[in-house]
Amino acid sequence: MFRLPRRAATVFPGNMALAAAWHGGGDERMAYDQGVVLAAEIAALGFNLNFAPVVDVNSNPFNPVINVRAFGDDVRTVSLLARRMMQGMAAQGVIAAYKHFPGHGDTETDSHIGLPVVNKSREDAWAIDLAPYRLAIEAGEAPEMVMTAHIQYPALDSTLVQTRTGEPIIAPATMSRKIQHNILRGELGFQGVSITDAMDMKAIAGFFGQADVVIKAFQADVDIALMPIEFRTARQAGLLSGLVDQVVAAVEAGDIDRQELDQSVLRIVRMKLRNGITAEQGARPRPELNIIGSPAHRALEQRITAQSITLIRNQCAALPLKNQCARILILTPRNEQAEALRRRFEEAGYPALLLTGKALRGVGWVEIKRAINAAETVILGTSSIGVSAVVRNAHADQLLSGATVQSSLQWLRCAMEYATSRGKLAIHLTMNSPYDVVEFDDIAGATLATYSSRGYDRGLLGPALPAAVDVMLGRSVPVGRLPVDIFALADGSQPGALRYPRGTGLGYP
Repeated sequence: MFRLPRRAATVFPGNMALAAAWHGGGDERMAYDQGVVLAAEIAALGFNLNFAPVVDVNSNPFNPVINVRAFGDDVRTVSLLARRMMQGMAAQGVIAAYKHFPGHGDTETDSHIGLPVVNKSREDAWAIDLAPYRLAIEAGEAPEMVMTAHIQYPALDSTLVQTRTGEPIIAPATMSRKIQHNILRGELGFQGVSITDAMDMKAIAGFFGQADVVIKAFQADVDIALMPIEFRTARQAGLLSGLVDQVVAAVEAGDIDRQELDQSVLRIVRMKLRNGITAEQGARPRPELNIIGSPAHRALEQRITAQSITLIRNQCAALPLKNQCARILILTPRNEQAEALRRRFEEAGYPALLLTGKALRGVGWVEIKRAINAAETVILGTSSIGVSAVVRNAHADQLLSGATVQSSLQWLRCAMEYATSRGKLAIHLTMNSPYDVVEFDDIAGATLATYSSRGYDRGLLGPALPAAVDVMLGRSVPVGRLPVDIFALADGSQPGALRYPRGTGLGYP
């Protein structure tokens, strides 16, 4: 796996942002064009495969790992935009992989740090989670590859397997023959290549030995085992040959079906032949390196981002801001987010104060109130879902803890309550997940959703937060629409009544 540095490459705002732009009246061609740009930039570096798009239907608002990586919470949006993005990547000769089969959208555990369970019925599984795969296959537009999910899905397979400690647990989908062979190959008729999600993730590595998971995946009829060993040191790399020997021994002992293994090899070879990536076919011409982060690509990035910004609430026409002399206080969980907002405001001639979550750890409540008193407008940015390691491009041990996120919400709520009590205009900027709008909509004067929280980090500016400032200032008109339903919290932890239905989004007069 490789991620292009944000500094060098085009930085799109993400799948949910793309869906918000589409729901706001954007052309589905945007998804195709984004696929073209993504594929062109990785192809320029010599890669021929992209583990995308995510086709998980984010039906659980508390999902910590899929969330804004999903296009939305309805099958139609996910299926359409994923298929168009895949077509765009294919136009550049890059193989796409639908993920995470059979569906990771209704989980409350991040599979990078634990083993999630999906408690849907079999009927709901087919109606929701399996639907994007079924629709693509039935339309004759199946992806070349499908990536498995490290989840337990009892309605699809409740078979027990033993962990390395001898404890029986429900078989993860990655090593479930009922899911990977019977459903994917049999009932859905998928004829392409299947690949596991990274085997070094805690959902798998935390329960099983390295050779055991590879053997079980092959027994389940998965074609490729991805990253069964971490390759961060020379010592770890040296373990690979021993792992291969153990898999070979399992084949020779009859524990892995030779005929199925031959079929896996045949599927892989056919995929390579279809995509012109065999040695006999020769190297394919690559795009020039100068297309990476090119002005044309950045223009598409900016267009999609601008069209994604969603105005969810606007009490008394609080936005756009009308007083250019007003002092603005910015409160966000991370310094880079506040810095991105401040820079955009100051470019437009607005004076902006700066107070961030990072700074607040050493700042008392008296000082916070003093800063609020000195401002006319207070912007509070939140990110209520713990950001996954895969989103932060970090290791699992660097993940934000739930306690940290919750405390961040608490002090932001206190700050917003104090600001409104002092007659200040309080603007809620919901970054990443839009679901936390319900935590503040009783006191916020206006609420904007950006679906991305990348800010100004080491000289690099993410696209979403500056675009939100442009909307606040009236430089651009909000046109994005929510691609998910947002529910009130019934008891603080469970969805209650529908508060903001999919398609919600306000404009300016």
